[in-house]
Amino acid sequence: MSRREGEPEGPVSLIVGTAGHIDHGKTELIKAMTGIDTDRLPEEKQRGISIDLGFAYLDLPGVGRVGIVDVPGHERFIKTMVAGASGMDIVLLVVAADEGVMPQTVEHLDVCRYLGVRSGVVAITKTDLVADAESDAVVGQVRELVRGTFLEGAPIVATSARTGRGIERLQAEMAALAKRLPARASLGVFRMPIDRSFSMRGFGTVVTGTVLSGSIRVGSQVAIYPRGLVTKVRRIETHKTEVEKVRAGQRAAMNLQRVAKTDVSRGDVLGEPGKLRASLVFDVQLRLNKSPRAKLAAGARVRFHIGTKEALGRIWPVGRRAFSPGFDGYGQIRLESPVVALFGDRFVLRTYSPALVIGGGRIVVPSSKRRLREAEALEQRLRAIADGPTEERFCEFVRSLFPTVPDIERLSTELSMDRDSVLPIVNRLCDQARLVRLSGGKMIHPEHSARLESRILERIENYHRDHPLRLGIEKSELASAFRHPVLSEHLDAFLARLEASGKVTRRGCCFSLPWHRPTLSESQTNLADKLRRELRAAGPTPVSLPDVARRLSTQLADSADGDLGEVTSYLVESNEAVRISGDLLIGREGLLRAAELICDFLARHKRMTVAQCRDLLSSSRRYVVPLLEYLDARGITRREGDVRVRGAEPLERLRCPA
Repeated sequence: MSRREGEPEGPVSLIVGTAGHIDHGKTELIKAMTGIDTDRLPEEKQRGISIDLGFAYLDLPGVGRVGIVDVPGHERFIKTMVAGASGMDIVLLVVAADEGVMPQTVEHLDVCRYLGVRSGVVAITKTDLVADAESDAVVGQVRELVRGTFLEGAPIVATSARTGRGIERLQAEMAALAKRLPARASLGVFRMPIDRSFSMRGFGTVVTGTVLSGSIRVGSQVAIYPRGLVTKVRRIETHKTEVEKVRAGQRAAMNLQRVAKTDVSRGDVLGEPGKLRASLVFDVQLRLNKSPRAKLAAGARVRFHIGTKEALGRIWPVGRRAFSPGFDGYGQIRLESPVVALFGDRFVLRTYSPALVIGGGRIVVPSSKRRLREAEALEQRLRAIADGPTEERFCEFVRSLFPTVPDIERLSTELSMDRDSVLPIVNRLCDQARLVRLSGGKMIHPEHSARLESRILERIENYHRDHPLRLGIEKSELASAFRHPVLSEHLDAFLARLEASGKVTRRGCCFSLPWHRPTLSESQTNLADKLRRELRAAGPTPVSLPDVARRLSTQLADSADGDLGEVTSYLVESNEAVRISGDLLIGREGLLRAAELICDFLARHKRMTVAQCRDLLSSSRRYVVPLLEYLDARGITRREGDVRVRGAEPLERLRCPA
């Protein structure tokens, strides 16, 4: 990396990229404009063709310094061309006057269309080798080629790198285009697809690329995706100038701290740690060209190019059985290796073998899931996300991510928007009940919320059927009934919504349906009366339920529905009794009496041993120890070593259910 140096013009957020057939003079044209030879490899020098991406920069009058990416034109290197074309703002389509439009001219133009390039200029090169009439004929070919594309009506400039013809005019046309282009916003998460990595003596590993979004400073932490390796930016250069910061649209070379060259390669993405996600499944908006090779069966194996990455995968149409030439609709890509992409990112599709460009499009739902059975409804939802109004896009995007429930950070990242722009939209949608807010700032679509709430209501209803004497189900038991990750994580939020809507009633620590009223049968009433008498007789001492069961064995045998456990739960939930531990029960008044005796003793003596408590209550250690532990847990007493002292809580707390 070079030392800091001054320059006449500051770098701007704009990338010019070449496109065109092999040996049509792209590299020589760039050299004539910039003085920079972008062929850096010995093999490129020897063979006289570009094999890898080349990089240069140009000072455009009234614009500033822009980056230039020179791509190879040979059909064998089309994947390299796609990598270079990603992030391009202006295409410089090069057509040689002595050959005219050739196969890679057409294919490169297709790539630029599919990647969403919207501006460009055409250079007719090598005009010094042909008569003006031949050059004019090539201009006619070009006009026919670009009809109906973004280059229709674009400037066409006759040039010669050898004589200098048209070079100044070409630069002026490029400057005029650049001035009309809106500046790239540097908001959003930082992302830079890596198109080159190498080691440099004295610096270590250096990566280069075009910043797609956001900005980054020297000293910032970054992650290399999809691996997720976290490192730090030691140094940044743009166009051989050391800078403190780069932003969206700028070429950058970054020196990374403690990263081996083998840790990073073309196709990886440099981004903010923890913000990006690699995925294998993407819902996409797709257009195929009209060539016969674009006829694909569902599940056909394809080559997927996005950013600087090529990945193999299979593609399925949404709502149709196969792809036909000229297809314009939605599909799902399932890849064999993980890829990092966000909403709106452009991609190019090639056939698996032979590898030919057949189409492209943009990402609609990153990190998707297999769901093609929803065909018709899914197509409508993807259309709403891709091209619908902003609020509808948000609602359908949240719906599409389920069972993942996103927060503001994930929404803003995956929709490629600034967080401050997303927040008021989400707040408005939640206020309108078009989205449902959960805990932790996460949100869910009302359709999915309603389904999960129905599962909760069904579980409570089943509990009432199985345990008719109980007031309701405790939250811990309710939570254990669900394995759904959203229900497990956000059960409190769903219960609060159900309670606020009157669909669920909270009774103490239990949840029930509003209509549920525990009612004892005649035999259960008799059993409950006997259990009440047992508790009153025990007074301030707990009773053992197994002992009670033995004493009431005749009653239990005669009662078909007089289950002691259910009746016990009924008395506990009715606040008549307290379960000290699993098998020990005490009447509510008995508990209060025991606590009063213990607190009176502590008021006089300050400390109490288990033996003293046993004597005070005329009980046994078997019952006293669990009783004291119960009072410890509620702050009435406090254990200090082998003795108890008075706790901070008032006795009144014991009148409420535990």
